[in-house]
Parts: sequence; structure tokens; C-alpha cells
Amino acid sequence: MDWKKLFNPVILERGFDYHRNKKAEILNLSADEVNAVVSGSDDYEVNIYFSDGEIEDMYCNCPYASDGNTCKHMAAVLYLFEDLQNHSKLHYNDIESLIDSTSPEQLKKFLINAMRYDSGLKERFIRFIDSENDSINIAEYKSQLKSLVWQYSDNSGFIN
Repeated sequence: MDWKKLFNPVILERGFDYHRNKKAEILNLSADEVNAVVSGSDDYEVNIYFSDGEIEDMYCNCPYASDGNTCKHMAAVLYLFEDLQNHSKLHYNDIESLIDSTSPEQLKKFLINAMRYDSGLKERFIRFIDSENDSINIAEYKSQLKSLVWQYSDNSGFIN
């Protein structure tokens, strides 16, 4: 995919500057779509849509792109996307090596962004942390269970 031909050289260079200065951040990535945010004079939302490995459409909510132009924000996201594709192809064969080669700051940033946009992931993470931090207290569970049975049963001990 030769996406660079879609951009004016000046816009392409500005997009590369944004990428180099880590202004672009991919929020969601799939085989046919990239959703990102690029920090410039404001935060701009960028969506890039693919079909058969080729760019089908691009969107940015900046004023320049609203006139139908390809903008530096789109270019920054495509540079980042390209780097991620090249990097992942070269290095990571398994999840453990990926995590081991990532700094704690990068992991934290990724988790914050992922959980901000995926409430299911956030809930799974909360359950995981709770289960890792809590020691099982059988006596407390039995007490809670007796309380629930008493609360919802009739005088004969049956629960309807």
C-alpha cells in the first residue's frame, strides 16, 4: 500500500513531524479500520478505513480535512500504523515477549486508553484485580450466604 502518494509533500512532512513527536495515538485497530486521536492545536479524531489492504476512506475532524483534503493528522496516524505493522512483524511472536519488552509507563498508558474505550475490558480488569487482592475468607462467605438464605426464604426455609 503506497499511501504516501495520497498526500501533498508538505502535508506528509508535517504529518511525519507529528508522528516523530508522538502526537498520534491509535485507540482502536482492526483489519479494516484504524481509530486514532492526534494532538495538535486541538485533539483531532482520525478514522482510516481499509478494504483488501488498501485505504478505502479517511476522516479527520480538523478544519483542513473538512474541505475534503488529506491532512497532517491522517498522515501522522498512517506513519504510526505503518511503524506498528513493521514493528510487530519483526519482533513479537508471543504475548509474554511483547509485555516483557514494554515499559511499565507504556503498559499503564495502553491500559488506561483501552479501558477508557472498552468497558468490558475495564470490568474484567477490576474482577482480576479484586480476585488477586482478596484472600478467600470461607467464614465470611458462609455468613453472607446464611444471611441471603434467611432474607429470601419463608418460615419453612424454602426459597421461592
